Amino acid sequence: GRGVDLPIALWLLGAAKIYTIDLNSYLKAELIKESLDFIKNYPDEIKSILSNSISKERLEKLLLLDLEGDVISRLFELCNITYLAPADASKIELPANSIDLHLSYTVFEHIPQIDLIEILIEGNRLLRSDGLHIHLIDYSDHFSHSDDNISPINFLQYDEESWNSLAGNKYMYCNRLREDDVMSVFDKASIDLIQIESCKKEELRSLLSSNEFFLDEKFSTKSEDCLITTSTWLVGKPRH
Repeated sequence: GRGVDLPIALWLLGAAKIYTIDLNSYLKAELIKESLDFIKNYPDEIKSILSNSISKERLEKLLLLDLEGDVISRLFELCNITYLAPADASKIELPANSIDLHLSYTVFEHIPQIDLIEILIEGNRLLRSDGLHIHLIDYSDHFSHSDDNISPINFLQYDEESWNSLAGNKYMYCNRLREDDVMSVFDKASIDLIQIESCKKEELRSLLSSNEFFLDEKFSTKSEDCLITTSTWLVGKPRH
């Protein structure tokens, strides 16, 4: 993405080495500086968010980081972050059994299903025997993030052609996979899920049953529980 908030958090929690991978080189120094400014201005809030697991010594080093000039290089050196972009996350030039966590945060909804399977299979190769997949998938209509008049499931009314005309570009692409589809993706990638935390929006049940909402046939056979699920944390291990 355009920032590195997650890699910074992982470093503050004790990660020794972090690889952050993106299909496109979207990293923005301005956004990184904004994040670092926030950390400098609200260190107690950062401590609260990361709880007792945070390294106070590392946080102190981060607070002293010079934000002028080439802040990206200094940050990456301090936090031992390697930025790989543009890069194909299904073909990473790292040795097998070399990482502890294969992690993403609201990324998978922007990747075609067939590519997701390949990315997860590559994750299996990279993970050590006790390594884990940890992924948060956001199933909501992302147009609803900036417009309260749009429901989180609004885009389930469109057929594929209509949806692609609205969001079939590299900036707004969303695969519209539902939770059951994602479970199938993980299974096809030979990953056994050991923890699942789903967020359901109960208020969406009334919308689904109203005469003003019409599901596209692609989603019409899915359960109501599946349709009102707007995000899921998934933790899994490669199947051996």
